[in-house]
Formats: sequence, structure tokens, C-alpha cells
Amino acid sequence: MGNVIDREHEKLWESIETLANIDEEQATIVFKLAVERSLREIDSFTPTISAIPLSLPDHETLLKMKQLDRNIRRALNDRKREQAYEFLLDYIDLLSQATGENPEHVKRKMISSVLAKRSPRRAAHLTARHSPKPRKNTDTESLFYSTTEAARKLGLSDQTIRRMCEKGKFSEARQTEGGHWRIPKAAFITTAEQDERANQILEKIDAKNRAAGPVDEFKL
Repeated sequence: MGNVIDREHEKLWESIETLANIDEEQATIVFKLAVERSLREIDSFTPTISAIPLSLPDHETLLKMKQLDRNIRRALNDRKREQAYEFLLDYIDLLSQATGENPEHVKRKMISSVLAKRSPRRAAHLTARHSPKPRKNTDTESLFYSTTEAARKLGLSDQTIRRMCEKGKFSEARQTEGGHWRIPKAAFITTAEQDERANQILEKIDAKNRAAGPVDEFKL
């Protein structure tokens, strides 16, 4: 499973590089998706980070973030969590420069929110277990992802998402009366529409790569 996730991460970053010179708006959407997946994997994604506006970094910064993303995943695979968090600090430093706001202020907000997330899991788990459950109606359900939808969004398995919910890694997650987990869409950086657009873009890039033709021939 790890190798599959690694390949998906690499594909995302390569797609950002490809799109950067073709359609900056679409490149930014894929960039946000890559950032969210990276931070979710190391359990460092927070509502504070989701609320910070991100713009597309320059080419050099993208390459550095791509390498740091790779370093974080390798450190995690080698069970070197302390080293992974060292890389994460560098990653956040670069990410804070892609916000259009005061980088130092944004970096402090991001780091503070990640440190707060490191509080005991039990509290988050109890919050998720005992918070009011969403009622079953169309309006409410439309505000949440199922575990299957969240898995597709983050490139993980449905079982992994359920396990993350049970451990409190999605502190905003709630369970229905039937025991199914629901995760608020507002807790993510990208919207469902942006995810769909990103997937369409990636499919087009894959198709062009298989045909060995230049991507810029496509109207993305």
C-alpha cells in the first residue's frame, strides 16, 4: 500500500510542475490537494491550515516541497518520526511563503495548530464519540464526506480512513446512529468540485503521457 501511495504523491507533484506553465489556476488546485495529502499522512493537518489561503509557489519552491514531501514519507516508512517532523518544519516554512500573507506570522499559526493537535488522542477520541450526531437529511448529509469519499479524496483506503476517525485524527468527524463515520467537507482545503476537476486534469495528463504527446496540446 505504501508504494502505491508514494507513486500517487509523486504523480501529484509532477502534475503540478506540468500544469504550472499551462494553467496556473488548475495547478493551484492540484497543489492544494498535494499539500493536504502530505499533511494528513503525517497527522498534521488542522482546521487552521485549511483556512489559510494558498497560492502556487515558484518552480524552485515547488521542487523543494516535493523533495521534503518525499523525505517525510521515507522517514515515516523507516519509523523515524522525529526526523519526519524535522522535515515537516521545513515544509511548513516553505508553505507559509505561499500564502500571500506575512510568512512568519502564518508559520507560527501553522506550527501552533500542529502542536495543539499533538495533545492526547483520548480527548479527541471522546469528543468524536460523544459529540451530537448529524441528523439524516439531505441538507446535512451534503456537508459531509463518507469514509469512502474521504479515502478517494486523500488517496487512502476506506479502512485507513475509518481507523483515522476512530483514533481521533479527524477531530471533526462524527458517527451516525448506524455507526458510519461522517467527516465535514469544510475540514478540507479543496472542495468536491475542485477535487473532481483535479482528477479530470490528472486523467488527461496520464492519457497524454501514454500517447507520448505534449500536454499543452490539451485544453485543460
